[in-house]
Amino acid sequence: MRLIVIKKLTKPSYRGGFFHYLFFKSLDDGKSYRTCISKEFRNYKWWCDIKVGDVIEVNDVMIEGRLIDADTIPKILSIDSVYTKSIQSIDKV
Repeated sequence: MRLIVIKKLTKPSYRGGFFHYLFFKSLDDGKSYRTCISKEFRNYKWWCDIKVGDVIEVNDVMIEGRLIDADTIPKILSIDSVYTKSIQSIDKV
């Protein structure tokens, strides 16, 4: 599934440190999705460089409901070839 990052929030964790919430809009089905990451977990290294406006691709198997399992490894797609189509897709939804 191809997703564009539409928002990133950082909130304190009750365990100390911070959680980072990433919110996405699917370019395939138009639905909204999210994931949560933290420096405490090994999966942080796969998600830490992703920013608002990036288009990523994830395995559909790692999505349950509207939640993306943070253990999936996102593939950052080329912004040059996908970004314009992504914005057009969001405008239609």
